[in-house]
Amino acid sequence: MKDFFTKQEKIFILFLLGGILIGSGIKLYKVYYGSNKEISHNGEKLIIAEQQIAAKAQFIDSLLIKREENSAYLNTTTSVESKGRKKTTIKENLKKASIEINTAQLSDLVRLPQIGPVLAQRIIDYRNEKALFKSIDEICKVKGIGKKKFNSIKSYIFITSKQK
Repeated sequence: MKDFFTKQEKIFILFLLGGILIGSGIKLYKVYYGSNKEISHNGEKLIIAEQQIAAKAQFIDSLLIKREENSAYLNTTTSVESKGRKKTTIKENLKKASIEINTAQLSDLVRLPQIGPVLAQRIIDYRNEKALFKSIDEICKVKGIGKKKFNSIKSYIFITSKQK
C-alpha cells in the first residue's frame, strides 16, 4: 500500500490541525468567559453596556435591601421592659410602615409587595386623572391590580379620613 504523504508532511498536517483546534478553543473561551466585550451576531457587533447592567443590578440590590429592612422591621417585637415601657406589637409596626395611597410618591409605592415602578406610576396616574381614592379597595380599579395583589398590599396601605 502506498502512502500519500511522507512522514514529515504528516507531522506538518497534524501540527496545523492542532493549531487550528487550539486557536478555535481559545476563541470560544474568550467569547463565553473572556473579558472581550464585543459579541458577533449576524455580522453586526453588539457592545454590552456594562454601566447599564451595573446600574440595574445596583437598583435591584437597593430594592432587596429595602424589602429586607421593611420585613425585619415588621416582624420585630421588643420585650416588655421595666419602668413602664410599652411592648411594640407587629400591628403597630405595620401601621408605622404603611403608606397613605393618596399622598404616596413613586418611591413609597415601589416599597409595597408586588408593586414595581410601572404599576406604581399607574396608581399615581389613576389618582391624578380620576380623583383621590375614597377607600383602599378602590385601588383595584388600577390596571394590573387584581384581588390577589390587593390582598397582598392591603395591610400596607391606608387612607386618611379627611382629604382636601
